[in-house]
Amino acid sequence: MSQGRTDKSIKNIKYALIGQVANLVTSFIARAIFINILGDVFLGANGVFTNIISILSLAELGIGPALIFALYEPIVKDDKERIKQIMHLYKVSYIAIGLIIMVSGLLFSPFLGYFIKEDLPGTSVFLAFMMFVLTSAVSYFYSYKSSLLIADQKRYIVVKYQYGFYLIISILQIIVLYLTRDYIFYLVTKLVLTFMEHYLVSLKADKEYPYLKEPVSGKLDGETKNGIVKNIKAMVIHKIGAVLVLSTDNLIISRMLGLVIVGIYSNYTLITNALTTLIEQIFTSLVASVGNFRVTESNERSIEVFNIIYFIGFWIYGFSCVCLLCMFNPFIDLFFGSEFIFSLPIVLTIVFNFYFTGMRNPTNSYKQAYGLYWQNRYVPIFEITINLVTSIILCKYIGVAGVFLGTIISTLSTCFWVEPYILYKHGFKSSMAGYMLTYAKYTAVSVLTGAGCYWLCSHFSYSFLGFAVRLFICMIFPNAIFVILFRHTKEYKTVKEIVMKKIIRRNIVN
Repeated sequence: MSQGRTDKSIKNIKYALIGQVANLVTSFIARAIFINILGDVFLGANGVFTNIISILSLAELGIGPALIFALYEPIVKDDKERIKQIMHLYKVSYIAIGLIIMVSGLLFSPFLGYFIKEDLPGTSVFLAFMMFVLTSAVSYFYSYKSSLLIADQKRYIVVKYQYGFYLIISILQIIVLYLTRDYIFYLVTKLVLTFMEHYLVSLKADKEYPYLKEPVSGKLDGETKNGIVKNIKAMVIHKIGAVLVLSTDNLIISRMLGLVIVGIYSNYTLITNALTTLIEQIFTSLVASVGNFRVTESNERSIEVFNIIYFIGFWIYGFSCVCLLCMFNPFIDLFFGSEFIFSLPIVLTIVFNFYFTGMRNPTNSYKQAYGLYWQNRYVPIFEITINLVTSIILCKYIGVAGVFLGTIISTLSTCFWVEPYILYKHGFKSSMAGYMLTYAKYTAVSVLTGAGCYWLCSHFSYSFLGFAVRLFICMIFPNAIFVILFRHTKEYKTVKEIVMKKIIRRNIVN
């Protein structure tokens, strides 16, 4: 990528990582206080509500990614009229989505008892659920303008508001819990501040792009409109697949094993979701730059850049999985208590699920940048079916580990090979054989490194001192192995060169 695109990508990544780290710390503090005041039943209900809202968000139908893809070319060409036309379509669509989510929430509310068997002391389940519905719905009324900032490689602006408000929301929710010990007031706090966040981002977008406030003249050309509609049709299925695969685990566990198990699992998902969001900031921050790159550069250069991003993805996810394997239970034992710990086989399924899902990010980032939604539109149908059937059957026979194993099976049998195949065939116009061989190499290195690191860490207890020693081992051991094995590769040398140039430039400026 050009230096301008590289600098913008690094800036977006930097703000996103700082924000997500602050988010991670705040989340753990807020979660500990939430459990202490309201208990694990409310914690489990919170997880179930969140998953139901994720399913209701299917109303979005993938419109956002399709419209962001449509913005790349007019942004490069500075075609303001076309940008206004696309943003008008965005506005109308997202207001409609917010209203649909409200209505869908009301229609779904009579079925809440099917998933939440336990009572929530002193709290209306219906009212609590509707707070979740309203919070999700109001976010759509103004959030569409943030997409222009993202498409224009200014995601860091959106991130400032997003994580700034997350910090404010968490602090105020903690205060509300201490003062009222009331779950509904806790949810109302988030509803009000979520609306404020998206409203202020909208005002910022108007300031960055004053022409957005001008009347829209004319209509979108047929080619652009047809491309958007085609991508939306494909994204409908992709959206359904993503939501059902990622959001049904808690529902299956709640239905078959109860809210207490959901509450225990939610502590693990708090960590994996925080890490997932943190890492995805990197790849999401790259999408706009890759989309810009695609418009101006050759396929050969695109493959070279992809291999670098693929290598970065392996390093991040390989390192993260080693840390999760070794640190999951010690962390939860120290901060939440030994009664919230899963056995090693269950932890292994969670870690492998995290790895296989995460390693899709480099490919998915390029798939978004290339607009390759239509070509694999039927894959989510198979993924959903395999995931639900295997998760339910395996949960019946081996418990909670079966739910995660079902997700792993569905990923490996579908997305694992189809997504890179589509990217290489329709995006790069090349064979994916090298990709698969590299994937096998990266996975083998991650597994062996994880086994070695786990053996070293197993000699230390779950005490604070033992935790500190384990953390030190996890920071040093996998990174040292990766450096030794990959220091002579082109990808490692390129990443090292970019990092060193950034450090030198900063030192010169300072």
